[in-house]
Amino acid sequence: MDLEGKCPIPKEQSKWKGWKDDVNSILQSFDKAKEWADVIKCLNKLHRVLENKKYDKFPSIPEKLTLSKRLAQCLNPLLPSGVHLKALELYQLIFTKLGPANLAPEIPLYSMGLFPLFVSASTQVKPKILDLFEKYYLPMGGAALATCIDGLLASILFGLEEENTPVFTTTLKLLDALCEKLLPLPENHLFHKALWKAIYVSPQVRLGAFNYIKIRFKKSGDTSGSLESQVQLHFLGNSPVLFLNAMLACIHDPNPMYSALI
Repeated sequence: MDLEGKCPIPKEQSKWKGWKDDVNSILQSFDKAKEWADVIKCLNKLHRVLENKKYDKFPSIPEKLTLSKRLAQCLNPLLPSGVHLKALELYQLIFTKLGPANLAPEIPLYSMGLFPLFVSASTQVKPKILDLFEKYYLPMGGAALATCIDGLLASILFGLEEENTPVFTTTLKLLDALCEKLLPLPENHLFHKALWKAIYVSPQVRLGAFNYIKIRFKKSGDTSGSLESQVQLHFLGNSPVLFLNAMLACIHDPNPMYSALI
C-alpha cells in the first residue's frame, strides 16, 4: 500500500499534484478549528475537493494516511453526532470512489476510525455505520474481510445488545453475511474464531456475542448439506484453547450476568 501519495497515473502528474495540494491544504486547516462548527466546515471543503469529477480517473486518494487520521479524529465520541454524520459522508464518498478492489488494501486505514465509534455512537449514527459496512466492506470479499474481521466483529457486536430494535435486526443480518463471506475460505473458522476472541478480550461485547450464539447455534436438528450445517460445524472455531479461555473469562467476569449466560 502506497502511503506516500504517489501519482498512480504517471501521465497525470500535474493534475494529481494539484489535487494533492488542495487536499493537503484543507487537512492542515483542521488544526485551526476551534469548535465543532469549524470541523464541519473543513469536512464540507474536503467533500467538495474529493468529489470533483475531474479526478475520477485516479484509483486512489492523495494524502490517504493523514486523511484517514483526520477522519478518525472527527469520529471522537466527545464530538456531537452532526460531526460524526458529516465525517461518515466522507467515508462513503471515499469508498465509492475507490471501489472494492482499490479499497481492500486500504481498509485498515479507514477502519481505525469507524470500528471504535460504533459502541458509543448515537441511535442516529449507528445505522449509518452499519450501512457502510454492508455496502462497502462486504463487496470486498472474504480475503479482504479476513484482514479486519477481529476489529469489525468486536465493533458491531454491540448492535445485538438490545433485542427488537432496528439496529439489532440490521446487525444480525450483517453478521450472517460476514459469516457467509468468510466460510468458503481455506481457514473457514475465521468468523467464529473472531467471535470467541471478542468474548475473551472484550467484556463489553459479551452480551451481544451471546445473543448471537443463542440465536444461531442449534444444539440439535438435521441441517446436513446446508450452509447452516457448515456454520454449526465451525461454530467453536479451530482453537479449543481460545474457546475455553473465553468461557473462563465469562465465568470470572465481575458481572454475574455473563457466567449465567454460559
